[in-house]
Amino acid sequence: MTVGFVREVPIRFGATDPAGILYYPEVFHLCHGVFEDFFTDRIGRTYADLLNHDRVGFPTVHVESDFFAPIRYGESLRVTMRVEKIGSSSLGLLFRGELADSRAAFVARIVKTAASLDTFRSVSMPETLRGFFETIRVEEEH
Repeated sequence: MTVGFVREVPIRFGATDPAGILYYPEVFHLCHGVFEDFFTDRIGRTYADLLNHDRVGFPTVHVESDFFAPIRYGESLRVTMRVEKIGSSSLGLLFRGELADSRAAFVARIVKTAASLDTFRSVSMPETLRGFFETIRVEEEH
């Protein structure tokens, strides 16, 4: 199985609800942060550079998530990002958040599309990025 891109994410006070549990929309914010970190760590350039210089972004077009355990303020979450599907312009991402005891806290599927920031229309996946995404693609089960 593909290891994926892994990031340890601290759960900070502002991300929690009054009960001290991660406010569920924050999961998508955490996932996007891991996506941005992938650019810096694996591709060697920031996501901001891609947006500002190449004028290409990856807006989210679909999200779904299942939650399995509360994520509390002060905990650290291990978030793994894998690619489930790469289309001509789309990117299907799978995120898994685990607590320190390796229990799953959430699984999220997020579909993004490569888009021109000038026209706000889908564009072909830049070939220079496709290869990096392939390195964390989920291997098909036989």
